[in-house]
Amino acid sequence: MKKVVAILFLLNLSLFAYKYNEFLIKTQAALLPKIMLLDKKFANKTVDSKVKIAIIFNENDINTAFLLKTFITNYYGSDFENYMLVIKLKKVEDFLNSKEKYSAIYLLKLSEDNYQKIYKKIKNSNIYSFVYDKDDLKYGFLFSIDLEEKPIIFMNKKAINKNFDFIEQLYTLVRLIDNV
Repeated sequence: MKKVVAILFLLNLSLFAYKYNEFLIKTQAALLPKIMLLDKKFANKTVDSKVKIAIIFNENDINTAFLLKTFITNYYGSDFENYMLVIKLKKVEDFLNSKEKYSAIYLLKLSEDNYQKIYKKIKNSNIYSFVYDKDDLKYGFLFSIDLEEKPIIFMNKKAINKNFDFIEQLYTLVRLIDNV
């Protein structure tokens, strides 16, 4: 009986989970840390000499969050540009209630309310912010990566502040979005 209940629970979760593109997740995992290196102030964003990334997700998307973490770990291991790479999976509420510091956050699909709460928490910080879906840059986050004929990096022009000093070459690689 317990097995039947567990199976029904897992099936129920998958019914409400967002449908992610696994190839896009893999592409984002490969590019996300590299984008951070294009900031001249990258070293200032480490936490205790570590590059700490929080993957923020809804409970229904735990498997996708774990998949992203696995892809990043497979690409980079635990060492990234002479820093220890630490990736944490955080449910939305856990992230919002935590005082833990991060170098970057990556947000899977969330509700508008949750995007707004997270943005409010990080807006005056020097955290790199990435969203799965480029349409969610409108909530104030910095980067998204999408696939067209090739991977396209989208950068929210309004999210760039004095805490970031990207090398000029980045601006030739990205599509600046300023009407979100």
